[in-house]
Amino acid sequence: MSLATQMNRNAVGTACYVNVPCIAVELRPTESLCLGMQLWLIADKLLRSVDSSFEYSNIAVSKNFVGSPHVDSSDISYQYALSVGDFSAGGELCVEVCPRTVAVITTKDRIARVDGRFPHWVRSYTGERFSVIWYKTHGTPTPCTDAVLETI
Repeated sequence: MSLATQMNRNAVGTACYVNVPCIAVELRPTESLCLGMQLWLIADKLLRSVDSSFEYSNIAVSKNFVGSPHVDSSDISYQYALSVGDFSAGGELCVEVCPRTVAVITTKDRIARVDGRFPHWVRSYTGERFSVIWYKTHGTPTPCTDAVLETI
């Protein structure tokens, strides 16, 4: 699907979207932790396995998200993206590298480092898809250089 076609398509809402802001306190996991905090701890441990130094401020967890091309205008750095679930025939993260080039990145069961300050979207798919995005909206910014930095 071309970028022009993609941009004219209406965004499809998510079945579930949780944005968990960073909480700067010392934590001791207990049975009383809320689901959001449990998600945060699991997601943090997962990201730390590939990048122990990335300072993110938020984590977005979504279910069945498909959206129109957009730019994360509040981001001040690159982000990490992961998708999991029983989905097929799509679900890749598409990032506009330059006006006529789109990188199609498989994030299913792998983490990719991309810059959300470039236009990006998720291709349509069939099945159930969950995604986790680690991103930064405050603190020290990083330069906006490349749209796709790596797939781990």
